[in-house]
Amino acid sequence: MLCSKSLMRQETGVFFQVTNHGIPEEVIERFDEEMKRFFAKDKEEKYKIKRNKENSRGYFDDELTKQTRDWKECVDIGAQNGDFEGKSLIDGYNQWPQGDVKFKAAMKDYFDRCTSLSKSLLRAFAVCLGQQEQHFDKMLGEHTSYLRLNFYPPCPRPVDADFPLRSPKEDEGFLAINRHTDAGLLTILRQQYDQPHSLQVFYTKDSDKDHETREGKWVVVHPTPASLTINIGDMMQVCSNDKFIAPLHRVLANKDLPRYSAPYFFNPPYNEDCKPIAEDGRIKYRPVNWGEFRRRRFEGDFSDVGKEVQISDYRL
Repeated sequence: MLCSKSLMRQETGVFFQVTNHGIPEEVIERFDEEMKRFFAKDKEEKYKIKRNKENSRGYFDDELTKQTRDWKECVDIGAQNGDFEGKSLIDGYNQWPQGDVKFKAAMKDYFDRCTSLSKSLLRAFAVCLGQQEQHFDKMLGEHTSYLRLNFYPPCPRPVDADFPLRSPKEDEGFLAINRHTDAGLLTILRQQYDQPHSLQVFYTKDSDKDHETREGKWVVVHPTPASLTINIGDMMQVCSNDKFIAPLHRVLANKDLPRYSAPYFFNPPYNEDCKPIAEDGRIKYRPVNWGEFRRRRFEGDFSDVGKEVQISDYRL
């Protein structure tokens, strides 16, 4: 595995691209094909597997990020306590298009390979944190990772690429996804080189400040062919005691062209308490229970329930 390009420094947010990642090209092509085939279905068919407040898995076109509507359609598919066929009280269970064996097989194959790649990446992060490379292995057995299929249809009123840090008001236009950090340990993103380059990362030296008060600029992430884009999430920032920063990012909408992408979020077991590794003893966070954090984050994605939970709520 080769890190082809580092997009952000540790103190501003960990974002990089990997090649030679071990996922065969034919697996990715089959995955892409089945993702596009699903989103081409009639809305009535897609709504047959629509998610709800009791089940986070399935199709949706009404997500909020920072209490602001995104311009996208999605499907979430994941593991419940390490079980792809399982059910949990927090995330529910996977929903599948009836009788569509090819879709499920392609999703399962790609998901499993991302899980394997996550193990390798987590071992590298563990070594960087001065730990044995198996430090995060305990989180693999009952992990709660999920795969998100994103479809961004053309948007009649996209905001400009230099739109400021805040979320736009409805009369100002739309973002495909509003600004956020990912919640889990790490993210493996499939984005296609020959489609609009719409992912932006907020470059800042104010990572210790709340999102709304940071100063900096938005930078477009240009994918390289055959690469996967990697970033860390909130739980890795907590575990690293701020040595690694979860980057603030968003996705631009496009007026003329559609776009597809697929992040795989590696998440800990629900009962895992994520604790800082602090070699000097100066701990910056109290332990964060992943199950509780995940539940509260989904509540904010599903409906407008007030201020979204952030790891700053756990800062000492």
